[in-house]
Amino acid sequence: MGRQIAILATKSDEEALLQFLRETAHIELFVPCAPTIGKLWVERFAPYGPYATQYYVWNKSYAWKPKFGRVRTEVKDHGGWYFVENPLDGPVIEFCRSNVPEFLKQASVSALDYGRIYWAKYNRQKGFAIWFEKIIRWIRKNGRNLSAELGRSVFWLPDAWELLQRKKKGKEHPHDPHRDPRR
Repeated sequence: MGRQIAILATKSDEEALLQFLRETAHIELFVPCAPTIGKLWVERFAPYGPYATQYYVWNKSYAWKPKFGRVRTEVKDHGGWYFVENPLDGPVIEFCRSNVPEFLKQASVSALDYGRIYWAKYNRQKGFAIWFEKIIRWIRKNGRNLSAELGRSVFWLPDAWELLQRKKKGKEHPHDPHRDPRR
């Protein structure tokens, strides 16, 4: 069984997280599937959307040989695309994103599906757990835990937290891409 931490992060928060990850290790980002093997590897997180909800972060300080597979050709939208068959066997963490503006439209934050940072723990190379713990500490230090309201730990990173506070006060966030610019 793996370890995870639930988070909510805006684009700004994700950029801060990515900067932190790059400061702690030589990393490579890859997506769940792409039209070519070369396009699996990306430099940044794309704008949030239906095909940009999940990323993998490979700590290249640890040796690993990804195995590649192909999506069955009959699969809609991604047939024939490539994917890494064994991402969680390697020195990799999974980052599932959250759509904060959509979450804030909900009446209650308790029923939301949060993003997460996840380590499957199949990779047990010496020191990898220490790196994962650094990430967890960074999230706990920079995020706000709503466990009292939710009954479980969910860390809202700074910009997401500000959006939540503005929602509670009935104000919009100046960086909210969904806000009406005429107001």
